[in-house]
Amino acid sequence: MKKLLLSIILILNCQFSIVNSQSWEHSYSYRYFGVKDGLSQSQIITSFQDSYGYMWFATNNGEVNRFDGSRFENWNRKNMQVNSQITVIGQYETTVYLVSMNSILFIYPDKTIEYFPFPDNYFYSGFEHKVVEHHLYLFNLRREAQTNVLQYALFQFDLQNKCFTIVEENLPYLYPVLSDKKIYAVERIIDDGQLKLYRLSDNKLNMIYKTRMEKDDSTIDIQKTSHNDIFGFVTKSGASSGSYYYRCFIENDMLRLDYIDKYPFHFLCVEAFGSERYLVSNQKTISILDMNERKLLPFPLEMDMVNDIWVDRDGNYWFSTEDGIVKCSRAFFESYKLGLGRNDNIWGVVKDSRNNVWFSSFDYGFWRADERGTLFQAQVFHHQKNIPSVNGYMSSCEDSHGSVFLPFDQGVAVFDPRKKSPNRLEAILTGFSLAVYHDAENEITFFGGESDTCITLNNVDKDGKLSSYPFGAMAIMSICRDGNANLRIGTYYGEALFDEKKNIFTTDTNSRSYTGLIAMALDQKGILWKGTTDGLFAEDKQGNDCQITEDEVLFVLNYHDKYIIWLSQSVLHILDLKAFQRDGTINISTFDYYDGFDFAGCVQNAATIDKTGFVWVAGGDKVIRFHPEQLMKLPPIVAQKPYLAAIYFADKNSEWTLLPQNSSIKLKNKENYLRFDILLACVSAPDKL
Repeated sequence: MKKLLLSIILILNCQFSIVNSQSWEHSYSYRYFGVKDGLSQSQIITSFQDSYGYMWFATNNGEVNRFDGSRFENWNRKNMQVNSQITVIGQYETTVYLVSMNSILFIYPDKTIEYFPFPDNYFYSGFEHKVVEHHLYLFNLRREAQTNVLQYALFQFDLQNKCFTIVEENLPYLYPVLSDKKIYAVERIIDDGQLKLYRLSDNKLNMIYKTRMEKDDSTIDIQKTSHNDIFGFVTKSGASSGSYYYRCFIENDMLRLDYIDKYPFHFLCVEAFGSERYLVSNQKTISILDMNERKLLPFPLEMDMVNDIWVDRDGNYWFSTEDGIVKCSRAFFESYKLGLGRNDNIWGVVKDSRNNVWFSSFDYGFWRADERGTLFQAQVFHHQKNIPSVNGYMSSCEDSHGSVFLPFDQGVAVFDPRKKSPNRLEAILTGFSLAVYHDAENEITFFGGESDTCITLNNVDKDGKLSSYPFGAMAIMSICRDGNANLRIGTYYGEALFDEKKNIFTTDTNSRSYTGLIAMALDQKGILWKGTTDGLFAEDKQGNDCQITEDEVLFVLNYHDKYIIWLSQSVLHILDLKAFQRDGTINISTFDYYDGFDFAGCVQNAATIDKTGFVWVAGGDKVIRFHPEQLMKLPPIVAQKPYLAAIYFADKNSEWTLLPQNSSIKLKNKENYLRFDILLACVSAPDKL
């Protein structure tokens, strides 16, 4: 699932702070493209993606740019022989078409251009169009000589036969809308308080419905999303106090208006942004319109005058602005910042069964976010005495009774829900701890401890009784039971088994292909998955290792016995556990920075799974949350149909000759050589041919 490395001059990673917010929000990666990246002009007015994956952008000065994922190719006015802006970009079969003020242009795959000027001195200066099958309908054309009374025409252009038909003239200004494969149109002028709806039938526009508006002498401006959601702004003539915003529906040949609110500005474009949410832009900012709450929410990135929003086939948002292009990547990974300082330095995170999220910060101690997202600093006590300053460490867990165990520089801090003090932690002072493990079957929690005098393995049973056992000279990095129910202890320089009857440790004497055992997870078949300094290993019940990867592993998780998840070299790996258990098949999906997993600061064992199936990963200045089931449901990249670029022919006595388009060749038996040049573009990397 690698994505194409884009040539960029700026990457912004924006996170919402969870402090005092009502909900956990996504974070997104933004990539900016400007003139320095090859864009011919920074003012972009419209955009489009063709079936080959190329992104097309029309500029304010009449030029067109095609982006192949790494570079821009430009067509200027001289190349295209136009003298105005391009306001419409579309595609018919394999050919991209452009609509300018005076003509329709076709850019063929071999980059040749064909022109079709508008007849009868008509010109087109708007964006209003609809396509049904192979017919392009252009609304609101008018004659060049027309000055006073503005009457418009509707043109139909046959994309197959490449010819114009004037459907109707002397029309008012209309906004076309597509509903149930029927073309409707809304009249812009609200005359005598009546908003009029038209329908195109048998190549004729008929007014079919009127609805009474509260405001007389007004106009309505229609904005549409790519899914044909319709929004209207009603503005009273000469008024400067704002516009009334509606969501519009066409049902049974009737226009229904759902009032939203009044805004002091006019929106330029709108696009769907999840369930009941829309991106809307005005001249100064872009906002999120929440239809459930009927209010505007801030968008985390400021952009100057967004003229157009396009959603590509991968779900990424492309913003065409007055100052270049901004790509907003589809986010399957949610990123959070606490906002405690310049770097939160988060080493551990766990969400408990009461929907509290506990954060362990090396610099700022322990923090709890409740289910509303409100952040509270947790206080650590030992025998009623407050420990004012602590350094939070990695590896956190919740036991069977809802107690949360958080390692820190002096031991383990424990949240006990029975004490009814939501921000109070009780300290077990065993020396700093780097690992904690809950044995649910035996209701025992194990953790390491290291003081100036000794290193210990400690456990707390279900009654709260603490037991400690001297371990040796190496800090404990990981604790887990193996397939034979033995308690395994991992360190950076080896591993050991703990005999719980004799309370003694036995050093592992097996010949291993790794040095340090950093992380462990057990599956239901008894396979112990081991994250080591030398890669990921799967150990069976007989102690035999199967090496899966070679890079150092920072954490290992068994996700509901469906997937094994681990982190290596800032790359997230997800292995299909069912396939491995079935026949040893190793099927791994990877996610890195270009897939939205923007993570570089993770420490060892800083990942947990919550009750709802989300995986939380901590490290550095952020926490990332994701749902593995959502990631694994991503459709594979499907190759597009190949494009036959050229045919060459030769016989045994001649050189290769290009066969011209629309021509034929007579072939002789046994003396023919044919060469076919076929191009195949990848969806996410259209420059890879």
